[in-house]
Amino acid sequence: GSVTASAAVIGNGDFELAGSGTRWPCTGTAVEPAYGGTVAAGWDPNSTGCSTSDPRYTVKYDLVSGVSGLAQQVSSNVPAGEAGLQRWFKLKPGYRYNLSFVVNSDVALYVQLRDWGAPFTTLVNKEIKPTGGVWKTVTLTGYAPKAAAEYVEGGVFFALRGAGTVRIDSVVAEEVADATTGVTGRVAAAVPANYFGLHV
Repeated sequence: GSVTASAAVIGNGDFELAGSGTRWPCTGTAVEPAYGGTVAAGWDPNSTGCSTSDPRYTVKYDLVSGVSGLAQQVSSNVPAGEAGLQRWFKLKPGYRYNLSFVVNSDVALYVQLRDWGAPFTTLVNKEIKPTGGVWKTVTLTGYAPKAAAEYVEGGVFFALRGAGTVRIDSVVAEEVADATTGVTGRVAAAVPANYFGLHV
């Protein structure tokens, strides 16, 4: 991928640095699908598959050729999705975030920019349709709610909405001071903790 240094709110948004990644453990007695592959450094897989107990399901992460350099690929045969990618970073209350990325997907994909903790306030919530085998640039805008804290833990989340393969590249979150934030432009939708398979 390719990301300019001035747009480094999200580290390794170009996926050029490989890493092993971490994942959220399953809770209860559900059996996880087979899992493997490589996740870019600083990014985490989110594919516990806790809603299914069928061991035939698999989730695979790979670093593949992107629009420029490497991209993150996520493949899953779980019908309900249960596969995703996430990157945590600090949101500055009262600021606007311009989120952009490039995607190539044969399955619908949800993208969110939201708070880490309850009530999981959503700044951006968008479904991206399959791109038909071509790379598509997506640009979204969200507003971090005003808060007493200097920063709020948050992040960007990508989630497959069915079985398929998605490639993501050049993820950028531009942080911009905006006087109207929290008044007319803010989106503040609460989503359940398990929306992306998170277990917190």
